[in-house]
Amino acid sequence: MNKGLIFACLLFMNPLISYAEEGFDTSFQGLDAWVEDAELSLKSSDFGDLQDQQLSFDVKIKNSEQLKAEQSILRLGKEKASINTALYKGKQLKQRYLNRIGLMEKELQARLLQSERSIRQSELSMWKVSFATGGFKPEKLQQADVSLDAVWADELTNQAGLRQYKEFSVVGSNNPGVKSLQQLVQSINQILDSRSYEGMNPVLRKAQLSLDLAEKQQQRILAKEALSLNSIKLQYDNKDRTFGASVGVRIPITKHSFEALQKKHDIHYSQLQLNNTQAEIFESLKAIQHRVLSLQDEWRSTLAMLNRLNKRMNRIRQTGNLQLILDLKLKQLAYQKRQNQLWVQSLQEYIQFLYQAGLLSAYPERDWLSPLGY
Repeated sequence: MNKGLIFACLLFMNPLISYAEEGFDTSFQGLDAWVEDAELSLKSSDFGDLQDQQLSFDVKIKNSEQLKAEQSILRLGKEKASINTALYKGKQLKQRYLNRIGLMEKELQARLLQSERSIRQSELSMWKVSFATGGFKPEKLQQADVSLDAVWADELTNQAGLRQYKEFSVVGSNNPGVKSLQQLVQSINQILDSRSYEGMNPVLRKAQLSLDLAEKQQQRILAKEALSLNSIKLQYDNKDRTFGASVGVRIPITKHSFEALQKKHDIHYSQLQLNNTQAEIFESLKAIQHRVLSLQDEWRSTLAMLNRLNKRMNRIRQTGNLQLILDLKLKQLAYQKRQNQLWVQSLQEYIQFLYQAGLLSAYPERDWLSPLGY
């Protein structure tokens, strides 16, 4: 038996063995990429007779179109796997933004509670003084005392929440600044009108990659079934001491195989999934837009009411009626609290909008709450 031929065959097989041991490799280049399969066989009518043996080495090879499709499949698969990182990053950033907004809410609430405490203290002092000056109402004094205690309790609760948010918030609420409600609406409208999120949304990108993968897999199947050189066979007859070689050509006799038709259905399904995902994301973004616009309308109504109360305050101050002044201050404070609630809710909706759009994890990173830029 020709030991040189056996050695050459084993040498040819060595890269294939190494490839199998190393595992998944997205580079897929060199001999590994071109070889579909290899088989080393020994034929003999009497294995005890070394002279009556035939050694053959059959290599199934790929055509260039199949190789291109397989390289694309590996690249797309790697890209699809990396999207999970973007999805995780988006969730983390969303929570970080919500913590930052929560910190801002607690800081705003602390200032309003401080103002309310000052008003309640003035109210309590007024009823205490009325005991000596006339017009004393014990029920009013008791009510003022209970109201002041309630404010103290609210402040303690708010301080506890404030400390908790400060532990998780990386950026302070007053640095580097926050968008106004009008800027939030402008940003949302601009993103929706331009549809700029579609190229950066990881959920959409994943659906698009699923479609691309299905198309490339179909291309691979069709390339394998096409007319092409698909095998090289080396033979050695030890009895006659002859060496031979042959090539095999694949000839398609059917239009398409079952696998090709099945993959066509997969492509259709992936396209439907992509269309549905696009529609669902757009509808969810439009729903958030409508909610923010409603919050903006209520915020404007609240601002109009505050302006009217401010004008009324100017007239009441001229009368010097302390009870009316304090009552009006409490009304103003109630509207200020509602304004802050509306603004905070709008910020939370805005972050949810960016998260649904897939922009939080988009490159380059930016501070989406900053008043600079959209």
